[in-house]
Amino acid sequence: MFRLPSLKPDTINPDNARDLEAAAKKLKEYSSKIEKNPGDATLYHERSKVLESLGQFDRAIEDLTVAITINPDKDYFYYYLRHRLHFFCGNISAALSDIQEAVKKDPDAEYGYYEPLAYIHKLMGNTEAAFKALDEAIEKLPIREYYIDRASYYFWNGNYVNAMNDINMAIEKSPGWMMLYHYRIEIHIKMGELEKALADCNYCIKAQPEDFCHYKMRAKIYEMMGDYRSANEDHIQSSFLSPLANH
Repeated sequence: MFRLPSLKPDTINPDNARDLEAAAKKLKEYSSKIEKNPGDATLYHERSKVLESLGQFDRAIEDLTVAITINPDKDYFYYYLRHRLHFFCGNISAALSDIQEAVKKDPDAEYGYYEPLAYIHKLMGNTEAAFKALDEAIEKLPIREYYIDRASYYFWNGNYVNAMNDINMAIEKSPGWMMLYHYRIEIHIKMGELEKALADCNYCIKAQPEDFCHYKMRAKIYEMMGDYRSANEDHIQSSFLSPLANH
């Protein structure tokens, strides 16, 4: 359940001739519009998306660089987009520089740029800087998402106590989101707290008795507790409720 973020380009399948043809047509259209109106940053932004879809990351970077020059009032978003492209090109230091610029222009942390900043720091082996970024984000804007982000980093660094604290904060802010209880169940398992993990599973099932995922998770807990009969019952119920079931 706990996963660190990943960046993936929005590229077209090279075997999809129809989409490739449509992208080539869009590229030609935006290039024509830019020729007529070279001062419109939005056109460069839109063309960069088409270029990304075609895997032409270097050219997309060039377009975003022009967009930043033309429209400094919106350049925080362009810096964010360009950091992704630098990342796809393997230029991690340039990606870090751009996401740092985006964060500087987002003083209230409302655009969510701290999470990708933490991710780049972690990729570069600077775990301390990654946590610092998330700490700053929570200090500025203590929303559920940032607590989940930081809990993930604590989890993967083996700090289950702090991960639990952050997930509890996230649950406090969104008590009706069952996925958060699944996150907490994972932490309980790592901490050897199977009874507490089972209690969270029971809570999820009571709240959403038709969701097969809850039974599947509880079956896992029962197996770890050696209660294979109950685990089997939950596996059966999970299979019955699964959208893949052929009723």
